[in-house]
Amino acid sequence: MFLKYDREYRAPNHQGRFFDPDGTLAIMPRRDGSGIDVEGSFSGGGGGTGPQGPQGPQGIQGPAGPAGATGATGATGPQGPQGIQGEQGPAGPAGPQGVQGPQGLPGEAAVANIVYRGLWEENETYTQNDCVISLIDGHSYVCVVPSTTQEPGAAGADDWALWVQKGPQGIQGPQGEQGIQGVQGEQGIQGIQGPQGAGADGDFLEWNGVGDNVRLYTVQDFDDEDAAITYSTANPSTIVFAAIPEA
Repeated sequence: MFLKYDREYRAPNHQGRFFDPDGTLAIMPRRDGSGIDVEGSFSGGGGGTGPQGPQGPQGIQGPAGPAGATGATGATGPQGPQGIQGEQGPAGPAGPQGVQGPQGLPGEAAVANIVYRGLWEENETYTQNDCVISLIDGHSYVCVVPSTTQEPGAAGADDWALWVQKGPQGIQGPQGEQGIQGVQGEQGIQGIQGPQGAGADGDFLEWNGVGDNVRLYTVQDFDDEDAAITYSTANPSTIVFAAIPEA
């Protein structure tokens, strides 16, 4: 089909007009470039699909759409590793001046009113001017309230005031000299009589001397009634006792 251009056609919205000589079809392109208007109709046998035209230029970006709804909160992720320690921050400003404490007693009067109570005891109640030694730091504290059971030296123990601060541990002194020899003790009392020996009736043994050295001595029996004690230097381990007959 061939269309002819109508040179005489004038319209405010069209740039021109193409028409079929048979008068069954007219095509008018719009001036704003938005498309064409068609009058009439055309029914042909249908041609084949033409080739795809080239891609048109990129259009301008449209306006931003409205913000979408907030999505659901995601699951908590695993904890990250420990970060390195930061640098020491600058010192803060000095705090305000505290209120002044109550007036203390004059020196001599204050000492005269102190009551020394020794080491602090857990189940004891202390009154004002009682002085105790702390079991925590060894310092001496004075009670400054009418009555208290607080332990002095503990954190927040405001019922006590420091009285005497314990000094540091001294160095160990030198080794002392050897002491003098003590006096000899008194002679012990006589022991009790021992039991009767197992010898024959009327016989007894008499000790008449001491050997050269402290040894284990043996006893031998002799029939000689005149013998008393025999000690041999050739055999110093033996002292011979003789049996003495009955009178």
